[in-house]
Amino acid sequence: MRTLIISKRVEGKLIDFVNKHPSTKKKFHRVTSLLRQNIFDPILRTHKLSGKLKSFYACSIDYDYRLV
Repeated sequence: MRTLIISKRVEGKLIDFVNKHPSTKKKFHRVTSLLRQNIFDPILRTHKLSGKLKSFYACSIDYDYRLV
């Protein structure tokens, strides 16, 4: 199982985001759990980014939100 490392700055932004969008809290926890188990699980729709973010991957939380 992998460990997700979240900086204090990002952690604060995530808390603010979840407080503004409470319906995504359960989805966010499900996604992070899947990321720990298998980063390329088909449910996550993990994909490599391009341009300035070409060294990063993104996955979907739901149709409107994604995690980079």
